[in-house]
Amino acid sequence: MALKKFCAHCGCNRLIDCTERYCGVHKKRDKAESDKQYDKSQRNKEAKAFYNSTAWKQKRQQILIRDKGIDVYVYMTECRIVKAEHVHHIVELEEDSSLALVDDNLISLSAATHSTISRVYKDARKRQQMQAKLRAFLRGFKL
Repeated sequence: MALKKFCAHCGCNRLIDCTERYCGVHKKRDKAESDKQYDKSQRNKEAKAFYNSTAWKQKRQQILIRDKGIDVYVYMTECRIVKAEHVHHIVELEEDSSLALVDDNLISLSAATHSTISRVYKDARKRQQMQAKLRAFLRGFKL
């Protein structure tokens, strides 16, 4: 029998596998709440409208298929296959919105890689270096 523990959500008494943090109900709710909070505090209205558009949803799916659902950054740096969940704009939407749906500006990444790259993008000099690296990885991955 697998080890069980209580869900970490305050007041929840559901038993879950010891490798999990939240039960199914609270895992979804916490993700939804964090997305809602991000939309309120950081994402601007134009970006939110873009990310909810049909054009973006279709392009995102195309890019994930093009990259075979693999985190291109991890694959090119570590030769490991990690599932991609995000499609990242190499040149960010706020920086140049004309590149929003351009294939060569989009790359598939895992959530962890996307977070790491987003932190790097806060420094302008490091952002340019990372953008060049991502473009090179994308060209190399397509071959």
